Amino acid sequence: MVSTHSKIFTGLAALTLSLSSALPSMAATFAEGIDAGQTLGTAKVADSSAFGTPLDTITGSIAVTTGNADLYQIYLTGGTFSANTNLTTGTLTDTQLFLFNASGIGVVWDDDTGTALLSQFSISNVTAGIYYLGISGYNYDPISAGGQIFGTTPGGPTGVGGASPLTGWAFTSGTTTGSGPYTISLTGATFVPEPSEVLGLLAFAGLGGAAFMKRRKQVSA
Repeated sequence: MVSTHSKIFTGLAALTLSLSSALPSMAATFAEGIDAGQTLGTAKVADSSAFGTPLDTITGSIAVTTGNADLYQIYLTGGTFSANTNLTTGTLTDTQLFLFNASGIGVVWDDDTGTALLSQFSISNVTAGIYYLGISGYNYDPISAGGQIFGTTPGGPTGVGGASPLTGWAFTSGTTTGSGPYTISLTGATFVPEPSEVLGLLAFAGLGGAAFMKRRKQVSA
């Protein structure tokens, strides 16, 4: 089930992107805090009162349990988006990164492209809007009602369940995952605005449009 944030913002991607360009651009970090969920409905929303602020870092930790992943809802500005993991301490030495669109359909994933079993990917021609970014330890993979979403080779959703939205996670082979803190570095992402902020931006845009129409009438007269 797609969250309220997704329903509101997916249809407003072009508008929010154009309006955010005039707002502050100082990049910032989002900290996980309370453990992020693993499904679309329980994902941690990387929101901020400073709509339009670039999101360049997410910090969090994979809990010490058998099978754990963290899922974040973020906003991509369109064009190129990249993500890569960096670790500090703990046993989470082999990460996996996954990107899903607003409906939970897989977009891209990576396992070991980064340095020392870390994950990274970069994609271009991204449509602006809400997305979900997931991180897990090796072998703990996202699944849909049809099965595993991604295959064994990094890239698009080539698994048997790749055409269906994310419903959960499962071990594909053994339980070779780990736990501990991580940092995900991002480009091409911003914080997700609160619904009230979007309504305010829509109202602002509406007032601007009304003023424009009034000027047109005055010129025509």
